[in-house]
Amino acid sequence: IPKSVDAGTITGKDGKKFREHFTQKGVIVAFAEEGTKPPGAEEAEAEAKRKQEEELAILEVGMKVTAKFGSEWKDAELLELGDAIVKVKWDDDENEEQVIRGNVKRKVDPPEEVEHLLLFGPLRGRLEVE
Repeated sequence: IPKSVDAGTITGKDGKKFREHFTQKGVIVAFAEEGTKPPGAEEAEAEAKRKQEEELAILEVGMKVTAKFGSEWKDAELLELGDAIVKVKWDDDENEEQVIRGNVKRKVDPPEEVEHLLLFGPLRGRLEVE
């Protein structure tokens, strides 16, 4: 909670209101100053991106991938793996084709959808959520 805010109006005794929101509604309460990131956030984002790129670069025969076909990305199965060229079988028409390895990525399932609760209005009104 920012120091400029009276904590009692939003947390209740010993954070009771926060706990009620979490246990009854599954709401996680967090505060952030608009336009700023916490210390270490940029480094953490860069590390997460690097790890994701590393995971996507690991290819194995038989795995589902997305490969570039012309100007679009299509789903395929990886049949053969070479240093510079890989062989794929397209999911839509079962044709096989050689593709540049740099144009092949592991197929990633879309992230799970999360519902967000956005509170708008003056700061004091947003902080007095009950």
